[in-house]
Amino acid sequence: MKLNKYKKVLVISDFEQELVPILQQVTSIQSENILTLQSYGCIISHPYGDLMRAVVSAIYLENVEEILVVGTKD
Repeated sequence: MKLNKYKKVLVISDFEQELVPILQQVTSIQSENILTLQSYGCIISHPYGDLMRAVVSAIYLENVEEILVVGTKD
């Protein structure tokens, strides 16, 4: 995956803590430029819910330029 390592990236993931370091390695994005939101099952269940509010806030307040939705498969 080719991303600019200086861009702010928002990662929406499930509760797997091991995903962020792996994602950091694959994308070569610096850790201070990654914001993580965790959601059960990596699902945005309501278009006006808490998760979407957090996404909009991150885009506006933290100048997020990329959003990655990362989940695991059992």
